Amino acid sequence: MALIKDLIDIPDPEMDTRRTRRQRRLTKDLRKLMTGSQIDIERVENHSNLLEPSPKEILESLKSPKTDHDEYTKAVIEAEVTDFGPSETQDLTPLLRRFIEQYRESNVPADLVAVGSAIRTFIAIASKDDAFDLAASLLKAGSRLSLAIELEIEVSKMIVRKLTANPPAERCQYAELALRLEELVDDYARPRFLAREKHGAVALNAILGLVLTRSGRDPEVVERMRTLAVPWFQQLVGRRAAGLRSDLIARASDAKFADIVRILGQLSELDSPSL
Repeated sequence: MALIKDLIDIPDPEMDTRRTRRQRRLTKDLRKLMTGSQIDIERVENHSNLLEPSPKEILESLKSPKTDHDEYTKAVIEAEVTDFGPSETQDLTPLLRRFIEQYRESNVPADLVAVGSAIRTFIAIASKDDAFDLAASLLKAGSRLSLAIELEIEVSKMIVRKLTANPPAERCQYAELALRLEELVDDYARPRFLAREKHGAVALNAILGLVLTRSGRDPEVVERMRTLAVPWFQQLVGRRAAGLRSDLIARASDAKFADIVRILGQLSELDSPSL
């Protein structure tokens, strides 16, 4: 179950530098893009260190109608591991959203790699309202465009990270997002689906995200997890809830988010051998 846990870990910025994240993410995505080719991955890794594009160059590539598709997707991936100033971020976010909405239904693996990168970048750097608006629209059930499970993982993972860093000041502040997360819990937090690859990761993120939205649906979430006949998943929820509870307490010293801390504490009790 370590793979699912890793999907929502929040990196320590002091231990995980921008350059380290850049190299790891770029190498990972380049491997995905070049699967089956004869290209020398080590040479690509070394070459990438020498050719880091500037924020201005990335924006120019994303804005230019002359940029071909392969270069465009590369610029999207580079944007994730590049530092942008405030004004540059304002220019970048609408470009990323346009790309996400245009290619979210693509059946080309390279496009989905770039869309996943764009989702992570957008939710990380956009305002809370814009980030959660995009997330809710992507997760909307019954929409004309269905979202690949790989992208549901990215969206739900980033929701948890964003909400942990920015808990809502008011209850029901993000009602639409909470509704979409509740739909994911209803769909995936079932024994039959949890046995499938990747569905457990989405369910885990959705449960924790729903609690972090302060939606008022907490008693139902806790009861559902207590009665779920999947011990390994219950214990995983318990461990992650305990970790998020500690993170939240460290970030907010007052009692402003006592309700979230209390519910996460109840979920952390699921990590018990008796269950």
